[in-house]
Amino acid sequence: TIEDDGSGMTQEIASQIFEPFFTTKQKGTGLGMAIVHRIMTAHGGSVMARPLEHGGSQIVLLFPRTAAIRNAVRS
Repeated sequence: TIEDDGSGMTQEIASQIFEPFFTTKQKGTGLGMAIVHRIMTAHGGSVMARPLEHGGSQIVLLFPRTAAIRNAVRS
């Protein structure tokens, strides 16, 4: 989980943040979070964004647990 304490984002922005070329920045490309989303899903993971109640934003990255990792943890 990654959090900041900036001005945050609306729920509407959070729902669009992973779309290619979506940006709220004047000079942004809108590709950063789209690339993060693509990488995470390509590896079987997921990523979510949400505004925090008292300002700021939260990005949650969920990584899959692979058989190799499960075996290493059990050893």
